[in-house]
Amino acid sequence: MVNTFSPPSLEQLLKYILKDLNSKSEIFGISEKLFYKPWFYHVLYTKSGGKFLHNPLGLASGPHTQLAQNIVAGWLCGARFIELKTVNETNYTKQNNPSIDVPFEGYNCGSSHELPVREVFDQYLNAWILIHILHNRLYKSVRKDVEVGTVFNMSLGSSLIQVRSEEILWFIDKMINCSEELENKIKTIKNIYPSVTSLKIPTNISNSVTLSVEQGSVPREIEYVVKYLMMDKKLHTTLKLNPTLLGVKSIRALLNKNRGYDVHIPDSVFDDNLQYVDLIDLISKLQKTADEMKLELNFKVSNALNCLKESRALPKDENLFISGAALHPVAVNLAANLQTRFEGNLNLSFSGGVDYYNVANLIKCGFKTITVCTDLLKPGGYGRLAQYFDSIYKEFVKVGARNIFEYTIKTSNEVSVLEASLEHLKDYAIYTLSDKRYQRDLSKNYNIKTSKKLYPYDCIEAPCVSQCSVNQDVPSYLWFAAKHDINKSFSFIIQNNPFPSITGSVCDHLCKTKCTRINYDEPVKIREVKRYVSEKIETNQQDQPITQKNEKKICVIGGGISGLSCAWFLNQAGFAVDVFEADAYPGGMVVNSVPAFRLEDKSILRDIERIRKSGVNIITKTVVNSKKFLQLRKKYDYVFISTGFQVASISIIDGTGCKNIFEAIDFLKIVKQNKNVELGQNVAVFGGGNHAVDAARTAQHLLGANGVTSLVCQYTINDIKADKEEVAAMIEEGVNIVEMVFPIQIIREDNHVKGLEYRVVEQYETNKNGHIKPLKISKTIHSLEFDTIIFSGSYSSNINFVEPDQLKTKEGSLLTRMKNVYIGGGARLGETTLIKAIADGRNAALEIMKKENILQLPTPEKILTEEEIAELLLKKNKREIAVKQKDVPIEERNNFEAVIHPLTKTQAIYEAKRCLQCDVICNVCVSVCPNNAFIGFEIKPEELLIPTINYNNDNFKVSKKKRLDIKQKYQVICVADWCNECGNCTTFCPTAGTPYKDKNRLHFDKAAFKNEGRGFLLSTDGDLKQLIMKKDGKLSVLSLNWDALIFENDDCMAVLDKNTFEIEHIDIFTDSKRTFDLPEITEMKIIFNAVENLV
Repeated sequence: MVNTFSPPSLEQLLKYILKDLNSKSEIFGISEKLFYKPWFYHVLYTKSGGKFLHNPLGLASGPHTQLAQNIVAGWLCGARFIELKTVNETNYTKQNNPSIDVPFEGYNCGSSHELPVREVFDQYLNAWILIHILHNRLYKSVRKDVEVGTVFNMSLGSSLIQVRSEEILWFIDKMINCSEELENKIKTIKNIYPSVTSLKIPTNISNSVTLSVEQGSVPREIEYVVKYLMMDKKLHTTLKLNPTLLGVKSIRALLNKNRGYDVHIPDSVFDDNLQYVDLIDLISKLQKTADEMKLELNFKVSNALNCLKESRALPKDENLFISGAALHPVAVNLAANLQTRFEGNLNLSFSGGVDYYNVANLIKCGFKTITVCTDLLKPGGYGRLAQYFDSIYKEFVKVGARNIFEYTIKTSNEVSVLEASLEHLKDYAIYTLSDKRYQRDLSKNYNIKTSKKLYPYDCIEAPCVSQCSVNQDVPSYLWFAAKHDINKSFSFIIQNNPFPSITGSVCDHLCKTKCTRINYDEPVKIREVKRYVSEKIETNQQDQPITQKNEKKICVIGGGISGLSCAWFLNQAGFAVDVFEADAYPGGMVVNSVPAFRLEDKSILRDIERIRKSGVNIITKTVVNSKKFLQLRKKYDYVFISTGFQVASISIIDGTGCKNIFEAIDFLKIVKQNKNVELGQNVAVFGGGNHAVDAARTAQHLLGANGVTSLVCQYTINDIKADKEEVAAMIEEGVNIVEMVFPIQIIREDNHVKGLEYRVVEQYETNKNGHIKPLKISKTIHSLEFDTIIFSGSYSSNINFVEPDQLKTKEGSLLTRMKNVYIGGGARLGETTLIKAIADGRNAALEIMKKENILQLPTPEKILTEEEIAELLLKKNKREIAVKQKDVPIEERNNFEAVIHPLTKTQAIYEAKRCLQCDVICNVCVSVCPNNAFIGFEIKPEELLIPTINYNNDNFKVSKKKRLDIKQKYQVICVADWCNECGNCTTFCPTAGTPYKDKNRLHFDKAAFKNEGRGFLLSTDGDLKQLIMKKDGKLSVLSLNWDALIFENDDCMAVLDKNTFEIEHIDIFTDSKRTFDLPEITEMKIIFNAVENLV
């Protein structure tokens, strides 16, 4: 793969735009419904540099403002102040790609793959022309604004040598007056859009410039350059400031591990940048010049911040810059500092973590223009801007504001705009310091990538489904829950999971960690919607269809979750199933140890009774020994061992003969059986797994306000293995966390616990299996006082009715070394999660069914209409915060009533609607690519048929019985010439792949295509349009002119119908008699239909 980065010409881009607009009502995959309507948001009209602006929002200098198509895409969605990408004479360098990583905050490399200065100008001129054409095309038949309401703002570095270089001076002059170039451009496109000749496109592309303060620039140099631009070039000038001006202490207080940012800002970054005291003096000097020249002088906060950081995606040893949410409090507080110093009289502009949630606040803070970058690099891309304006409009309506000035005053206690905006800015600066939106939560997962390989076709897969051990069809049950079709939703849940009520409350829901909503706002409350559906399902609708009964009998040893799961699925498949359970009631650990405040008894009963009523025979109080096991093997065709885990590992502290020491599961069982437990007032729970957290919360519920529980572990809270939500609830309920403790011995008195002696763990490591091991322990002995100690270690099974060696399984199978005997759940895995136990039961059932040649029950169908797909694509541009569930107040959590209330009907529907249906259509790479280098397209089933040729001495017959191995309707192709390999698509693609490398790649440049191993080349020459496919070392050519469509490869040449691609005539170059397939025609037809609008 070779990257040439060849942007499209104006003619190519204009044809593409108009074709897609006319045929699809979209441009660059952006629906016309997202296009900005300036007259609707007329309250935002303003000015910059004396030019009329539809609104003060725009694109920050960076990846969204380097190519014409980028600028146009942003403009379509409402960006009107376009801060063009910084131009340097020596910036034509090829970087080490990728260059962008946006996990939560943003990171980018200092270098970037740019274009030569004159090509940069060409891109900006193309964008300027296209915006005027689109303004005419979109708005000429409705209420019109005579002007396009758009400002192009040049961006330069602060180096005097650069600014005074021949190329940069040429660039500035052409941006000020492009009359000759504009005239030539119009001539080349007037046959494409004849009305362009009557448009009054200004020859002045830009009358303003932003000067970015570079590291190492001295005040005198900056002063000279700014004055030169104002006095010699008559440009309204903005000086973009670095965040370091806030000061080393403030910066490091806002960007540290306590706020979730593991970055280091070297002292040199502060020392080599413009100092605050020098800036104050500089502002006074420059303002005087601006006043004399009658030009606007603005100051912008802020640039990105140079830092040291190991990025998961970027090349090592690269110079990185941090941006986005991390810099928002920094930039706002710097602005407040400066504006306070100058009593609100500075003209300030803003960039730094702008998004849908804060844009209305920024407007009333008095910023002249507001630009955004990082937020638009995330899924939804440019389309996210539409929600910005909806948010602003709603805030204006609330106070009845007719313009920005009124909005600023009506939301303040002040009477002047200057004082009101300063008040807002000061208040907002303080607010950002504690706003959690600008702190990275280290307990949250921001990476939704899975292990799925990425292929040229068929990449769609919901990551929540692949992350779930039972492959629960999450999107489908959410789809029907959103419609409040409870029965249909339930049918999708029960398809893979017979415990919807239980898992609706206590599943570790790893699906949530891969929800694509994470890259927008918050994951969907998947588990909670499942709980709602399971509680609302009508009793008579719970029974599921069973296939015809067969003669095979199944024995399940162990009536825990895994055993009942296996029993359910085999019973549904027609087997006769008997379950043998040692306890008086089935359910295993779920029944015995999960606290009632997490899982209500009625939820357990609901699921188990459904299984029992379906026909599964559950025999309780039956212990299986060696003799019994042999009898069962003879009686039944298959046996599934699921006895769970019963044995806890020995504690690292010896509590022999000491009272008030419990093992965690034993303690939970005792409490659940309502037995009295004397804990004293100070309880310690050792461990960091789910059982430890359950035990700690249970102890605290028992103690209430009369005592304190501490969770004691050998590592920090960030490495606690338990469900993060349960850990948060535990802390919220008042459980202390005592970290880095290595126990030495229990302090005893009369065989009663009095405390613990320990050493401090100074360093530890986590091995590949997730086990944590102390590496360095202090020599000093410390002590803690406790009345009760509960320990939770690791657990394993204790199967005594068969030799352990006989229970071993092969990879990918649950079959033991004994014929027709399977094992799963805790019996196989030791301590495991609920959903993994369910999965083992299901997988064992599927193995047995496969052996008996019995198919699974058919999966319910989910079909979306075209209207629903269109609505879904619009939803993929919006952020929607998850609902806040009602829970029991902390002070009332002194009993075992359920802590979390179920969702209401309104909440459940809202949450279900937040699902982005990633199993239907993804298109993440399409939306996150700043260069619009990914094209999404559809394939119809009939397009997949492969022509089979029966050729006999010039006579031929064509049949179509085979199909291309492409299963999905929605596909994506990468326009390689437009891709600069920034890597942003890789960050957000749910698969393990790299879209710009792994997807089909389309070229227009023949030289670049020649060096590719595979891909497509699309070209035109007069009336001839040609598509070449390179695959498996062979070339195939499809040529279309005014009268014929011809296919050629090494074996044959065929004339095709121009509309249907049916073979009308064929000549072969080899044997005169043969039968062969031509899948190339089918594949090239698909690609040709997808990309023909591009040329």
